[in-house]
Amino acid sequence: MRFTQVPDAELKFHGGQRMTFVGPEGSGIKPLETMRQELTVGNVSADAFTARVELEPGDLELLAAGAPIYITQYGGLIPVSVDIPVERVIVPDDVTGLTEGKTDG
Repeated sequence: MRFTQVPDAELKFHGGQRMTFVGPEGSGIKPLETMRQELTVGNVSADAFTARVELEPGDLELLAAGAPIYITQYGGLIPVSVDIPVERVIVPDDVTGLTEGKTDG
């Protein structure tokens, strides 16, 4: 898996702002682009940062075989969710069999 740029259409749809985080100098941690949104749950508002991940060749087969996904957060543990947004999926033009929120199966 690799992190990829959040598409402009996705930023616009969610009303998000593009932000990039970098690791300490010399750490070898690659910059991470995110989408920042202010979310409110009940009476609590907080910033949410969403990163976009794309599968690389072989990843789908590993996941289908039951391989786990590990999430590492540098600088402390904060609440996190991992989602596949079925209600609004924007996929590259070269991916077949998928449309916004629908699959052939």
